[in-house]
Amino acid sequence: MSAYEYVRTVWPAQGRAYSLLLLEAGWASVFILFCLAGGAANWPGITFFLAYLSALTAVVLLSLIVVLRESDRTETKIKPRAVNALDYLVGSGSVPFATSALGALGGAALVGPLRAGATLLSPINLASNAIKPIFIRRIAHNVAQSPKLSFLASMAIAAALLPAAVIVQFLPFAWGEQLFGETWQTASTVVLPLAFEAILGVFTSIAFAAHRAHRAGLRTLLTRAALGSLRVGAVCWAGLTYGLTGAAWALPCVTLVGVFVWWTSYVKLARRKT
Repeated sequence: MSAYEYVRTVWPAQGRAYSLLLLEAGWASVFILFCLAGGAANWPGITFFLAYLSALTAVVLLSLIVVLRESDRTETKIKPRAVNALDYLVGSGSVPFATSALGALGGAALVGPLRAGATLLSPINLASNAIKPIFIRRIAHNVAQSPKLSFLASMAIAAALLPAAVIVQFLPFAWGEQLFGETWQTASTVVLPLAFEAILGVFTSIAFAAHRAHRAGLRTLLTRAALGSLRVGAVCWAGLTYGLTGAAWALPCVTLVGVFVWWTSYVKLARRKT
């Protein structure tokens, strides 16, 4: 999955949008094919997993070969690569680490509803993550672009995703229960704050993309490390102090702080370039 995410990040920056589209279609096709085959042949779970893993490994390896060959044709410094890789590890790791720490300290009853709500809102989070490589390429080709234009783009994307965040608030209880079982009884109470977090994530994604485009690797790493630490601490403290509701509302609050920090930093970066 890490190699797959790497390909998904690099290809848009290399202008290989159609290649990425084919990769995504291949990934989805392999998954559907093995689900159908496994169900029809009644494969044991381990057999299905190993066959599925082997097929996806082949897909990703072929994609990596193409990426590395393309990278050899361009001059790329090793230091920014290392910083960006560490930044990805720190930023992506803070999310599961926060829920894991909350579960270890407060019990699974706090984690289950949060994970269920996040799963329900995953299309919004997917869109938020998908725009990162697009904006990295656009801003990199025009580093003089005003942060104001990027912020307006953030508002437009957030407005486009807002209806989805509103619709899930009115999901019939029976549907939620069918999807998540008994967990929906408590998960339904935290969908609102998680929807706020998902929408705010659009703004942090574009500001983060701008930092990558400006090659501010160390600044990005330090920012994500600080915000990641704040996220873990705030979620755990709020969850242990105020329960599930506290942990759920801590997430958008931390993300709102992140919006302010990322965009303040982005404005300063843009001023230096000009």
